[in-house]
Amino acid sequence: MTPSSEEPAPPAGHAARSGVHPPGFTVRALTEQGRLLLQRREHALVGLSPFNGYYKPRQIRRLLTWCHQVFARVDVFAPGYEAAHTLTSAGLEPREAVHRARRATSQLRNAALGALRGCGVADAEDRVHTWTMLANRPAYARLHDQVRRDYHHDPVIRTACRETARAALRTHSPHDPSERQIDGAVSYPLAEIPLLLDSPAIFRVDSSVFVYHREMTSFTPLILGRSASVRPNERQGYAMLIPDGHPGQDAPSGEDDAP
Repeated sequence: MTPSSEEPAPPAGHAARSGVHPPGFTVRALTEQGRLLLQRREHALVGLSPFNGYYKPRQIRRLLTWCHQVFARVDVFAPGYEAAHTLTSAGLEPREAVHRARRATSQLRNAALGALRGCGVADAEDRVHTWTMLANRPAYARLHDQVRRDYHHDPVIRTACRETARAALRTHSPHDPSERQIDGAVSYPLAEIPLLLDSPAIFRVDSSVFVYHREMTSFTPLILGRSASVRPNERQGYAMLIPDGHPGQDAPSGEDDAP
């Protein structure tokens, strides 16, 4: 794996105009290209995860306020109905799975909307997305269709999806998931991959940095361009945005951690 590049984020975007360097986070770019795209500070795509105690409203507010100060534009995404597939694969009844997924996604969306509005973003409603909402965008739909086809024969995509699904299922059950359970949960990572490959096209920006609070190791080979089927846009970056004093690992998962 290419060593990550770590830097305190220099002022840019809103921060550049105000001359204020926002404290509180450290940025680690996954690749050198990502570090260069970070310096452009044009667009951040911030990923939020359900059933993860890290993403409480206060933390989402801190995270999005920081990004708003640094990047010229910020978009946010949370999982759509695919989150319910993970829960049903873990053994929940479909009705309960849909209820819990909707509730978790609604909590994330409301927190993100509140944070962006608090930053003065006039079109906050247009900046918070779910995968379900993005399905109407041609660039997203095209990539989603492609990776779902390639999943069956591309080992890099298949491994990334199955390892991500396996890890998600483990947070909902004390037992290792079966291959059949993993089969039912891969729709979740398959829906996320288009955003890792080409968020510039999906959000109609010149360059974009996908921001998360830790490295998504299952996706690293895909991000590094090792798939024979798909490659990331050269203007697509990846970065970990880690709170000062935080090791960059997941907080305990589970809806009990969410307010």
